[in-house]
Amino acid sequence: MSDKVLKVEPWGQGQGDYVLIDAESFDESVHKLYVEVVEKEPSAKDKKSVADSKNSH
Repeated sequence: MSDKVLKVEPWGQGQGDYVLIDAESFDESVHKLYVEVVEKEPSAKDKKSVADSKNSH
């Protein structure tokens, strides 16, 4: 058993959003990696870029 675990999509009811499995047990034909969508706050640079583009029109 390795120290690394992976989040995979659940394969049955009641397992929640994802299931943790041992990385050595991962089988691409059986498991699908769980991908979390995280919305981040725009950086100061991004905010300035948006403001500049609004001012140039």
